[in-house]
Amino acid sequence: MGTSRSDPEPDAIDTDALASVLDAVDDHERSLSDVVLGAAAATVLIPLIQTIAVKAGEDLYALLKRRFAERRSDPRSEHSDAGLILIDEPMKAALRVPRNLGQDDLAEIGRLLALANGTDWVLVSRGSAGSDWTLQVVEARPEDGVPVPAGD
Repeated sequence: MGTSRSDPEPDAIDTDALASVLDAVDDHERSLSDVVLGAAAATVLIPLIQTIAVKAGEDLYALLKRRFAERRSDPRSEHSDAGLILIDEPMKAALRVPRNLGQDDLAEIGRLLALANGTDWVLVSRGSAGSDWTLQVVEARPEDGVPVPAGD
């Protein structure tokens, strides 16, 4: 059996370890000039870093503001009522569906689509005034249209 080692009391301080720590601090002690130089560098660098961060934030804000202003002035956004174009291949008919389509509009659209003869491409869309529906004969199928699957 071996001898048991007794644990030091919790309040006891290991003087050998404390002495070695104090010796290390003495070996690496900073001079007053090092402390002053560090403080001067921090005094210069902290405002510089803050200025760079503020400038970056202002530039980002200006960029976002320009992007949103461009989006508002984009001609496509002025015609946001244009919606999408649905294509019926067998009827050779295209319907420009606006974003705000009402119940009254459906009856008028149905009446105009009934006039499509299936030989020429036609486009049913809301007129420039925004209230009347028009039927136009077009030369070809609209390129930006979405084909509607044929019914059974």
